Amino acid sequence: MNLPWSPVIIADVVGSSLMLLLSGLCAETAWRLTRNRPDNVFRSYLFLFTLAILLFAISRSFGHLIKHILLLNDMAHAWSHISPFSGAVNTATFIIIFALGISFQRFQKSQGEIEYYKNNLEERVETRTRQLETSKNVLQNILDNTNPINITSVDFDLVKANEAYYTIWPRRSGDGTVLKCYESRPGEHCHTDQCPLELIMSGSEKVTQEVSKTIDDVVRHFIVTARPFRDIDGILVGMVENFQEITLRKKAETALKQMDRIKSEFISTAAHELNTPICSIMGYAELLSDPEKFGGFPEEQKQNFAREIHDNGEALGRIIEDLLDVSRIERNVPLPMNRESTDVTELIRKKVGSYAFQHPEIDFHLDLPDRPAEPKISIDRHRINQVLENLLSNAVKYSTEVREIFVVGHENADSWEVSIRDQGIGMTPEQIDKVFDKFYRADASDTATKGLGLGMSVVKQVIDAHGGKISITSSPDNGTSVTFVLPRHDQPPGRVNNLATKDKTE
Repeated sequence: MNLPWSPVIIADVVGSSLMLLLSGLCAETAWRLTRNRPDNVFRSYLFLFTLAILLFAISRSFGHLIKHILLLNDMAHAWSHISPFSGAVNTATFIIIFALGISFQRFQKSQGEIEYYKNNLEERVETRTRQLETSKNVLQNILDNTNPINITSVDFDLVKANEAYYTIWPRRSGDGTVLKCYESRPGEHCHTDQCPLELIMSGSEKVTQEVSKTIDDVVRHFIVTARPFRDIDGILVGMVENFQEITLRKKAETALKQMDRIKSEFISTAAHELNTPICSIMGYAELLSDPEKFGGFPEEQKQNFAREIHDNGEALGRIIEDLLDVSRIERNVPLPMNRESTDVTELIRKKVGSYAFQHPEIDFHLDLPDRPAEPKISIDRHRINQVLENLLSNAVKYSTEVREIFVVGHENADSWEVSIRDQGIGMTPEQIDKVFDKFYRADASDTATKGLGLGMSVVKQVIDAHGGKISITSSPDNGTSVTFVLPRHDQPPGRVNNLATKDKTE
């Protein structure tokens, strides 16, 4: 039985319409979702899939329309030839459209990224350039604030150096010719097998040397560390050197060695200086304790023995007192001061008179004001007597051919000034600079005059404790003049400073 085509066509049209409507709604919904989240790949693919279904539905509806037109016009034979390809065409259309959609979506995304990078390229380049400049400045600042650093090529050319390097070895103005390393920073290893670059090129990975270089006529000491400098392919193109200055350390080491030497000399001298009066005291004491054993002694000789014991005892006491004072100074303990109103002229006369009596072979010339306005000042009598003792003792020790010592005292408006001048061997400027140092002796040879090298250090501390000043004028073979000033009224202790004046003819 033959059914009419009208119901079939109506059903097919309604079904196709519903399919088109449904696929269209799905495509629209997917489009909205994609627009809300354009960066979501899953939503983009979902939209492409629903769009392909929509186009597939359109293609299928169009195919059915052609089929119905052919069948209504009794062209079933034509449809029989076309129908085998209808499903394949619809499927191929779906696949092609979906594939093209994916490709288009990716192309569009790539184009968007290209456009984004194109629009932001200049900004990104500028930002990156600023970052590189900042990094470069930071690196340069780090390099300029570190030890001297330089890069030397395998041809001994000075390729690059930081500002710290050029501070020590300045750039040379010229025609732009590259300096050789041995021209920029000559040293004792240049042109020898100990040259750091030669050692690097022979295979060393690190070379460390202690070197001395003369810069502006001053010898400076460095620890140099050299390492290989290679290009990106690992080929050796030179070396990098780092200079660490150790000049101050070397000076400290030298000073420490000198101090050790001075202390060793001091111990040896102290043992001798202490032993001499002790042996004298013990010898004379033995003579006095048993005079019959030695045939007896007249009374005058016994008195001489007693004076020798007394003098050696005083010498021993002075040595011990100086040692105690230096010990206090070392521990930053102030020297004990017992100030009292003292007649300076009387103190000087007694001390000079005592030395003149003990050393009749020396002419002492004392020059003091006849009628001083105010001869008394507030001082520690014992300590100032100690100062006079040390200064007169030195003047006697170092007087040679001309055996004259001049002692001059005069009063100022607010102080008393005392000078002691001899005609002895004198001192060099270098010796004057060190004369107030502890344990220092201008002549430490075996033939030198006796002494521990403590006296002038103690003198300086005593004068400073009185708020006064002390200065020395001396030159070789022209004698020495020591001048100290004592304020009339109590002054705060002055800072320890070496007030040595320039050489001048006395």
